[in-house]
Formats: sequence, C-alpha cells, structure tokens
Amino acid sequence: MVKACTDDSCENVSTESVSLDLLADGVRISSLIFTGSNSLSFNHTDVETLTFSLANISINASDPMVCDDGSSASCDIAFTDAGFRFLYGTGDSTTLPNQTSGSEFGDTLKLQAVKNSNGVCTGLFTSNKNLDLSQQNVEPDLDGNSGLSLSINGNNIAKHPNTTNTILNFGASSIAIIPTPIYHDAGKIRLHANYNVGGVTLSDSSNAFWVSPDKLVVEAKAGATILNAATATATPTHKAAVDFDLTVTALNNLDVITPNYVPKQIQFKLTRTGPINHGEEGVLTDGSSGSIMSELLSTPPTFKNVTLDNTIIPSKFGSSAAQ
Repeated sequence: MVKACTDDSCENVSTESVSLDLLADGVRISSLIFTGSNSLSFNHTDVETLTFSLANISINASDPMVCDDGSSASCDIAFTDAGFRFLYGTGDSTTLPNQTSGSEFGDTLKLQAVKNSNGVCTGLFTSNKNLDLSQQNVEPDLDGNSGLSLSINGNNIAKHPNTTNTILNFGASSIAIIPTPIYHDAGKIRLHANYNVGGVTLSDSSNAFWVSPDKLVVEAKAGATILNAATATATPTHKAAVDFDLTVTALNNLDVITPNYVPKQIQFKLTRTGPINHGEEGVLTDGSSGSIMSELLSTPPTFKNVTLDNTIIPSKFGSSAAQ
C-alpha cells in the first residue's frame, strides 16, 4: 500500500490526487494515480531482496519517504521460497484479530511452515521442532518499560528482538497449534517466529493487533478515605465543591494492572442515584478538560468523552455513581 500522509503518524491522508511511479531496485513496477492511499500487488519469483522507492511524484512532500514493513522502517522486502505463517481459527486466517488482556486467545492460534513447490505453498516438515518465538510491543513501545509478557502454555515468551526457544508439534499440512496463548498486558502487539537448523532458515511476523484490558475500575478517594457510599444516608460522605481524586485502573482478566494501557480516549457517565424525586443535576469538573453533568438512572445516562487530570470537583450535594 502507498499512502500520502499529512501527519507524522500517517493517521490522516491527503485529499489531493497524487501520481507516482513505484520502483523496485530502480525498475518501475507500477504507475499509480490515487487520492489518500492505494493498494497494489505484483508477483516476483526470484529468491532475493528488493529495495522499493518512488519516482516522478506529482506533489513534492515536505518530508522524505517512510517505509513500514510491519516490523521495521526498512524499504527492503526479502522474497524467499520458505517461511512461517501465523494462522488463526478454523478458517486458518492469516490476520490475527484483537484480543482481551489476561484471557486465552478467542480461537486457536497456529503456525505453519511452508515452502515453494512449483509456485504452490506446501508443508515443509512435521513432528516436534525447536524454534524461537518472541512478542513485540508496537504501541506503546516504551524504553525501559516492556510491560507484562505473552505466555504460551504457561511459559513467558521473550520481548522482541530477544527470543524464547519453544517446542511445537507440526502435524498435517505442517501446522502446529500454539497452546494457550495469553497476553497479560494491553496495547498493540506483534508475534515473531524464527527457525534456523541445518541450513533451513524460516521466519515470519504476524500482523499487529490490539489487546484491550478486561475491565476499567473506577475509584473515588479523598485522602485515604474511599468514597464508596451507595446512598445519601450512607457513609462516608463528601462535601460539595471540594475536590477529590478519581482513579481509573485498567485490569486484565486475572485482575492484574495492565501497565501498558494508554487510553487515547475515555468516556464517563455520571448517574444521580439520589435524591430521586427532587433536586438538580450536579456537575463533576475535572482539573483540565471540562465537566460532566449527572443524569438520573431512569434517563438513562449517556457516556461523554473526558480526559482525567489530577482532581475532581462535584458541584452539588447528593449521591452519584461514575462509570
């Protein structure tokens, strides 16, 4: 895919028409005219590495071309006659879907070793094989904070580029089941597999996919006091217009904090649980981004976008519940 981006993250694409030539080792393989992005495919039968580049671009970009091969910023693509493929589910999809932190993957995760046989991908080997597995943090990828691990059959797998030697049993069609895969953290990740024995070298990386927390837990505290009174007559109480701390904690399915969870957007709703028959709606104000007005449980309340920062200040007396 070729994209004409308007920002560094390439989340936004240009609305102008662009024409260009795509080159491989300096030889044109396709001429494209598109707006935003365009996908193309081509066949290459030689076992070699090609370097891709662009030429004759109709609109000059302010920044140089950026390549993303799924695991690095290299503009090189290696064409091999053997390799691994990560597969998922009964349909053997090559696209791994999003998962939930702390839970076993929703369907069967597999690895297939294939080779080229007259232009057809065929199974390469069977029986037990020792190979190297690793898991890469794509987002966030924080220096010094690798977060929690991916486990396979209860054993933690190393973070890429380090590897963990693992025995997998390859059966029919040279497919091995990767048993009980669980990612214990949150974020966008990718899986890698490598095998290098007796002159046979295989490698592959999965697509990048998201793993979300199992739950978000909200806690209100004033100092050391947890504000968890469920009714207007219960204790502890808290004065209106006095700030308190509201903490949102991301947990996996095993109730362990997911340190790599970074919300790009979070939503809250504020339910007024009392008084029911009288009174006015209150406003919950945070330290920087705005406020949320309460709504009666019978309304029902709606979720609103917020950014949490430092302290929360309620404007009215009564009882409410944040979600």
